[in-house]
Amino acid sequence: MSPNGFDRVAGQKRVKALIASALGRNRLPHALLFTGPAGVGKDAMAMAIALGFACDERVPGGCGACKSCGRTLRLENPGFQFIQPVPAKPKAMKEEKYFEILRERGLARMRNPYRSVTFAPELTTAPVIGIDTIRGLRQESRLMLFGGGTRVVLISGAECMTVPAANSLLKLLEEPPEDMVILLTSPAPGLLLPTIVSRCQTLRFDRLSESDIETALIERWETQPGKARFIAAMSGGSLDRALELADGDFEARRDSAFQVLETMFEKNPAARIEGTETFLKNTDKAEVQDILQMLLALLRGLQQIRLGREDCRLDSDAARSLAAFLKAHPDLDIDRATRSVLRAIDFGQKNVYLPLILYSLDQMPGN
Repeated sequence: MSPNGFDRVAGQKRVKALIASALGRNRLPHALLFTGPAGVGKDAMAMAIALGFACDERVPGGCGACKSCGRTLRLENPGFQFIQPVPAKPKAMKEEKYFEILRERGLARMRNPYRSVTFAPELTTAPVIGIDTIRGLRQESRLMLFGGGTRVVLISGAECMTVPAANSLLKLLEEPPEDMVILLTSPAPGLLLPTIVSRCQTLRFDRLSESDIETALIERWETQPGKARFIAAMSGGSLDRALELADGDFEARRDSAFQVLETMFEKNPAARIEGTETFLKNTDKAEVQDILQMLLALLRGLQQIRLGREDCRLDSDAARSLAAFLKAHPDLDIDRATRSVLRAIDFGQKNVYLPLILYSLDQMPGN
């Protein structure tokens, strides 16, 4: 059992200190807005706060093992309400099936608040938080909890509230019940009503460090250390992104990134064209950005190996392959290659024609 349930939240030392101080002084605001990039722990922190209020052992952030923590994690605690954007019910779907899907996805978020959820293939419309959900929340807020205590509400993805829902929530925020804490999380607070933001204490979450992500992958998701280092280096500070990479066909994409690396520095123009066309033929468009990010991590690894750094943030197989590649190509202009890959990543984000993106990688010294 962790002595502090907030230890389950990766990184975010600054935010943890602020929350711990507020709880220790019994001065936690009635409404908090957690902002920051996706996958950095906003929902994880909100859930830890909810567990702490419910915990039988009175462990800050919740012990995660007592009966009350268990009920909270199973969404069976009347003192905790979890709201997230959901798609509309298809006309042909029975209500029982619809709510079963919503509950299953809700439980998935409780099990792992770092991972985003998809409602496909059963539900396909855009997820929103509707007026009926917020009306239900307001009705619940008028009820006293059996045995007293604090009611905690987590509204995840608060920017997805419809305008009527947002206006209804605003009425609750204007006069929040004394026994209620409302936690909103959003990567895009600019989409919220300014009047909602003004009634919340805003806490900005930082991107996670590579070390925080590596540690979380190894300790919580039993990822091999070498693989964890590689993934952390290309996660962009998002644990959601890191877990997505870890769950995908990581090794195959890493091998593809090596192939692109070899093609970039191929001196024979015909071989470069052939290598690029082979990559295009065998790679799904949706995978290209992942592979380019991996390629960027490989180039950074090459630079670190050249500088004689033992820890190049890559798995041992990749490090050995890069060392051999550097030995075979001692005159690599790694900085220029890195700029080329960054430009290609930018092109991809702007939906530039895919072959043009990849052929742009050929513009290297000696080519």
